[in-house]
Amino acid sequence: MLLNAATPLTGRLRTHWRRWRSWRRSRPFWGGLLTTTGGAAILLLPADLYTVLSLPGTAGLAGFLLGGIITTTGLLLWYQPRHHTLLSVIILLAALASFLYTNFGGFLIGMLLALTGGSLAFAWTPATEPATEPATGDATRPSTGDAEPPSGEPSTPQPHHPHTP
Repeated sequence: MLLNAATPLTGRLRTHWRRWRSWRRSRPFWGGLLTTTGGAAILLLPADLYTVLSLPGTAGLAGFLLGGIITTTGLLLWYQPRHHTLLSVIILLAALASFLYTNFGGFLIGMLLALTGGSLAFAWTPATEPATEPATGDATRPSTGDAEPPSGEPSTPQPHHPHTP
C-alpha cells in the first residue's frame, strides 16, 4: 500500500526528471558531454606536469589553448544547439590539431573523446514535432494540389489545349 501511494516528493521528482529529459533531448547532449570531457583531459593532463614556478613552453601553451577551445565549444553545444554544425567542425579540427601540438591529444584519451563527441554533435538533428491534425473536417477530402483563389470561390480547372498559343 505504501509503495503505490503518490507522494508530493515522487511527483516533484517525476516533474524534474521530465524537464531534464526534455532539456537533454533538445540538444546534442552526449556530444557535448564527451567533447567537454575530452577538452578537460587535453587541458588538465599537461597542466598537471607543470608547477607555478616553471613556464610550460609552446607545447604546454598549445595544450591550454586547444583544451580550452574544445571545452568551451563542448559547453556551447549545450547552450547554443542551433550552431551544432559549426561547433562540431571546430571541435574536430581542434581535436586533430591536439594530436600534433599537445601530448598526443591528452595521451589519446582527450583526442578520442573530443573526436567522438564532435562526430555525435555533427550527426545530431533536432527532434521534429509531430504534425497536428487540422481542426476542420477537411482532412477527409482528398487534396488535388490546386489552391483555392483568395476570394473564397472554388477554382475551376481550365482545359489544356496543346496546340493553342
